[in-house]
Amino acid sequence: LSAAKEEVALAQRKLKKNKHALWRENECSVSLRAELAAAQAVVKVEPVLAKAGEMEAMAAAHARELSSVLARLDAAELRVVAMEAREASNAVDARAVAAQTLADAAGAGQ
Repeated sequence: LSAAKEEVALAQRKLKKNKHALWRENECSVSLRAELAAAQAVVKVEPVLAKAGEMEAMAAAHARELSSVLARLDAAELRVVAMEAREASNAVDARAVAAQTLADAAGAGQ
């Protein structure tokens, strides 16, 4: 009877030890599954991040190009304004010459 009790006690200890080992293995499995899920998420996100980087670079290139176009447009507008100012100045000069000619003609006619 005592040998049977010892055998039962030994079997219970082994069962408890095995149960604890299974519990640890399950915890490791849960942890590994979580790590796997995190790694899979990173693998799925990396191409998206790469594409976002490419798009950002293209946007920066387009912004530089647009800035250059706008600068050329501003320069062209300034040239047009300068030409208009020269034309207006020439017209004023022409009127002044005409007025002086009329004044001279009027003075000579008196």
